[in-house]
Amino acid sequence: MSSGKKLFLIIGLFVLFEGLYQWALYLERTYFPWFPVCIVVLFAIVGVLLITFMILNRGFERTVYTPEYFDASVPYEKRKELADKYNKNRERAKIVMIFFIPLAAVLLIDFIDLYFNVFESIGVLFS
Repeated sequence: MSSGKKLFLIIGLFVLFEGLYQWALYLERTYFPWFPVCIVVLFAIVGVLLITFMILNRGFERTVYTPEYFDASVPYEKRKELADKYNKNRERAKIVMIFFIPLAAVLLIDFIDLYFNVFESIGVLFS
C-alpha cells in the first residue's frame, strides 16, 4: 500500500474513531455521568495496541531480517524460518500502527480538551 493511501486511511479512521468517541462520550454523559468509562476504555485500547506493536516489531527496530542475521550454528532452514516469521510480524506491526495512530490522536485531543478546555473556548468564540 502506498504512503498516500495509508495517509488517507489513517485520516479516515481518525474521523471515524473521533465520531464514535464523541458519540460514546455523549452516551456516557447522559447515562453514566458518575464514572468516566470512555477515557478508560480508549486508554486501554491504545495501550494494548502499543504493546502489541512493540512485541510484533521487537521494539522500535527497523531491521529487515535475513537468514544471515542469525547465528551460524542454527541450521539454515531454521534461520530462514525465523527470518520469515520476524518479517511477517513486522508487516503485522505495520497494520497495528495504522489503527494505533488515529486512536492515539483521539486520546491526545481528549487530553488537550480535558486540561486546556480548547473546545469550550472555541465554542464561546462562535456563540
